[in-house]
Amino acid sequence: MRSSYSYSSGSPPGDTKEAISRKRPFRLSFLKPQFLLLAPLIGWLTLFAQVRHYWGEGSYYAYGWSIPFLAFILGLRRLRSGTTETTATGPESSRPLILLGCLMALMIPLRLVAEPDPYWRLPLWIQAILMIVITLLTLRLLLGQSSWRAFLFPCLFSLTALPWPTFAESGLVHTLTGWVTAIDVEILLLSGQPAQALNSGIQVAGQSIEIDATCSGIRSFQCLLAFGLFFGEYFRLGLGRRLLVALAGLFFAFAFNLMRAITLSFLALEAKPETYDTWHDPVGNAAIALAFISLLFFSRLVARRGTKQAATAKSSQYTLARPTKVWLLLVLAILPEATTRAWFQYGVKERVVPAWTVNWSAMDQDKLTFIPFRKTTLDILLFDQGKRALLELEDGTRAEIFFYEYDGSRPAASVCSRHHNPSICMAATAANLVGGKEATTIEVGQASLRFAQYVTGSTDYEGKYNLHAFWCPWTPDTRSGTTHFQDLPRSEQIGSFLKGRIDYARKVLLVVIMGRKSMKEAQADLQSIVDDLLLPESN
Repeated sequence: MRSSYSYSSGSPPGDTKEAISRKRPFRLSFLKPQFLLLAPLIGWLTLFAQVRHYWGEGSYYAYGWSIPFLAFILGLRRLRSGTTETTATGPESSRPLILLGCLMALMIPLRLVAEPDPYWRLPLWIQAILMIVITLLTLRLLLGQSSWRAFLFPCLFSLTALPWPTFAESGLVHTLTGWVTAIDVEILLLSGQPAQALNSGIQVAGQSIEIDATCSGIRSFQCLLAFGLFFGEYFRLGLGRRLLVALAGLFFAFAFNLMRAITLSFLALEAKPETYDTWHDPVGNAAIALAFISLLFFSRLVARRGTKQAATAKSSQYTLARPTKVWLLLVLAILPEATTRAWFQYGVKERVVPAWTVNWSAMDQDKLTFIPFRKTTLDILLFDQGKRALLELEDGTRAEIFFYEYDGSRPAASVCSRHHNPSICMAATAANLVGGKEATTIEVGQASLRFAQYVTGSTDYEGKYNLHAFWCPWTPDTRSGTTHFQDLPRSEQIGSFLKGRIDYARKVLLVVIMGRKSMKEAQADLQSIVDDLLLPESN
């Protein structure tokens, strides 16, 4: 570390303390220029506090806890690799400070907009991008104009901790599940098993093997992508080698997950159900661990071959400036969270949402059979309480009822399972569900339950489907006094911070009606089930 100081005031180092105190204005000792880094640090901590609910157990983004620490390591390595000069000469321009203050002030409305709906991912991405700009501008003020290039990747790497957009996440799950299922079927056929792919399930000699969302490999896919990017920066690889390491991470993730799915398929065929459930998680954890170790060794191998090239790279030289008004920027960094908490504590009058509950005892017990949830389902949904039952209908067909709820004590569990709609959850049962845009609304007391409608495939010659699924994700919304619907216009979401927020406590009711029926016949069965099963609940 190399430091040099110059004196523009003409005062030699030998001046007395009294002379220096008359020439230099009073400043608080703890407001040194380096403390300007606290401003983006506070912003990042606030953002990660919001995102942490997506890092819970059972989430696709459970690796997210490590990303802030890994990003800090990358930034620290960049800082140590450069030489630093400290200068205090000349008056500094106030324009960068004004720009930085305006960007920090912009975080206040963004934080307010994000608070009411914890399930809305877009504000998180906007805040993260703004925080990257704030961080790079702060580093530019402290370390010089060229410093932003060196710290750009560590800042961008922080984006890997954010949840992907819902459409991309769902599309990736379906794609990976389809690939795993198709290859798994071919392996089973080569081994002499008469396997047949049915959507995201496998039928072997009358036995069904479920390939659910956890078997798609999306967790290891996203995790190994993040670590592939990390290793590329950690070993200071060139662009081509970084892409090679990142692609290798995706390959290892898919390959070892495929081995996991094949192993579990043979366990399902040869072993008892208890054995399958016992080995499901250990086999999955072993696959992720082996994929990570393979990526680490591959990255080190690539790094060794590029050592000579990396050694000739020039180190960056930073100039440590001395910006003023540090205290004002620190106040602006704290304002977004302080304003949000104050507004929702004192400025909002929340409305009561009419509630409902399930009364299983009101059903005909002779026609009702309770079925335990699979362990994999429990690990994904992480609900606080719920039941699954099979009901015989009057016309001889059957309906399967899934009900589970979150009491709000574990926000991470509620957030992580928010977008598990029937097209994802039921894919493992070989039910190729389509639809979800049309809805049926049923009143239970003063509560309105909105059921999204899904069907299997297309209609037959009589206009009937083989299976109907009605999904009601009921989430209390104290802004309107009703439930939160997923198709709420974005303009209303942006302005909703003035009215209240959505609760982490929510309920989910899924009714699957089996047998060839028209849409009207299935809706009539749904209405009959809801009338018998659900009751209004006092708040």
